[in-house]
Amino acid sequence: MIRTPRAQGNPKWTDELVRANIDRTPLRKLGYPPDVAGALLFFSSPLAGHVTGQTLVVDGGAGVVFNCESPS
Repeated sequence: MIRTPRAQGNPKWTDELVRANIDRTPLRKLGYPPDVAGALLFFSSPLAGHVTGQTLVVDGGAGVVFNCESPS
């Protein structure tokens, strides 16, 4: 989850939902716009000059945990 004014305006954004997402994210925190901005700055900088066709997931590790869980 990325904490933005638009996301927080969603009626589904509850304290329980936020806590559940924090609890199952390896970094144990919500993302903020600067977290996403850092990734965008990297891809738009000369540091990414030889990077092609990549996807950088900015999710605090949540995708790794979700992809490794066995289906119930």
